[in-house]
Amino acid sequence: MPFLPGAFAGLRSAEIERLAWSDIDLTGGFIHVASDKAKTRSRRLVPVLPNLAQWLAPYAHKKGKVWNGTPEDLRDVRNETVATAKTPWKQRSSTFIYFLPVG
Repeated sequence: MPFLPGAFAGLRSAEIERLAWSDIDLTGGFIHVASDKAKTRSRRLVPVLPNLAQWLAPYAHKKGKVWNGTPEDLRDVRNETVATAKTPWKQRSSTFIYFLPVG
């Protein structure tokens, strides 16, 4: 579920495409978005809420990039998941996180 940092933490698609698993610190509870990965070119720490931590826990020891596909593939995966969850997608909004069950 590589688009989950977008759904649960508000990361932009381009940021997810540049994100590495090493940027996700589940123990510390944040995602480190380096300035070279952020749209604004400004470093930021994004909190990992409990629901996102639960979704990402199985991937905690992965290496490399979070997303290895194309931007179009990422969009397609997100759209399929949203359709399955039967909830609207509002980019950079918390709406989606309340409807996607964990597990």
